[in-house]
Amino acid sequence: MRSVVLPVSLLLIPMRSVVLPVCLVLIAGLAATGCAGTGGLAEDPPLGTGPSGPVGGASTVPERYALALEALEEAVRGREDQTADALLARLEARMERDPEAPAALSPLLAGYRLVLGGRERARALGLSLDLVRPSSGPPDLEVWLCARSEWARPLELLPGALVLAQLHSEMDPRGRSGHRAELEELAVPASLVIPPGGSARWRLGKVSARVPGASLAARVRVDLRVRAARVRDGGKVYPADALAASPARHVELAGFLPTSPTPLEELADASLTPAVGIAAWSERVVRLDPRRDQEAIEVLRELVATRATDLEILDRLAPALRWLLEGEAPGASPVEWRAWARASEPGADDRPPTLDLPGA
Repeated sequence: MRSVVLPVSLLLIPMRSVVLPVCLVLIAGLAATGCAGTGGLAEDPPLGTGPSGPVGGASTVPERYALALEALEEAVRGREDQTADALLARLEARMERDPEAPAALSPLLAGYRLVLGGRERARALGLSLDLVRPSSGPPDLEVWLCARSEWARPLELLPGALVLAQLHSEMDPRGRSGHRAELEELAVPASLVIPPGGSARWRLGKVSARVPGASLAARVRVDLRVRAARVRDGGKVYPADALAASPARHVELAGFLPTSPTPLEELADASLTPAVGIAAWSERVVRLDPRRDQEAIEVLRELVATRATDLEILDRLAPALRWLLEGEAPGASPVEWRAWARASEPGADDRPPTLDLPGA
């Protein structure tokens, strides 16, 4: 199934009538395909077609509506939904008062109304992933999709596809880490209904969390890609282009390591202490609580920027940061790490590197 790509660019020319671009007219197709209250997802219209068939240069709107449509499209594209909703309400009221209002505008505005309605419902949903160890069976982790709703009516998720992105990392006693990424298309659960003001959860599958024999720990991060998502509210189906789930992380320690998490204060004290060897330092790093990753990154970033020598960066801080940043690194040299640390300082324009998995 293909999804309609929104927003689109509106080209305007100063003349009596304005020709609607083909891609913009596809928004009108949402009004025809998205409002049906049938049991399944409606197919998106093929490129180059509108709700009633092929779209050509004859699809026009009067010039008097052109500026308002341009402003609406820009607001939708910039995700300024409150502004877009106000502009759309004005256009709808203007259409009602205009006896010569072009019929082509009605499905177009209805399509925009569906887009904004889908975003409103998506904002009312909180989606997150959770990794749970089953009580019995192999040492793998179950992946659960958790949903909370603040909407006044039941909402049903209608994803075209669910893709699980996995990033697996491991670190050995010398501080060396390896990273591999996997993508897996998941079976969509039969029913994804969230009760009004309530919550629900669904098991999506499982991931491995095994620690290789020579490693101190294994780390897994899972992200969910929701493709061609829509939301059903009563008898209408809305496109949900902003639907996303927060990721989940888990660190599995080797059996011979203590299970208590490393306090951040201990991490800071041990980071540049020669008496703490590389193996002991690496052990402290992998025992950090994953929920405090950003705090740990900030502690180490400040050390790289202000105090650490070249050797301390290469032997201790860079390996720890690669583990915490899940494989992302600004480079291999101390100069590159210092430049990253200074650019990543709170208030700087540039931010620390973020995870970029294949297939994003």
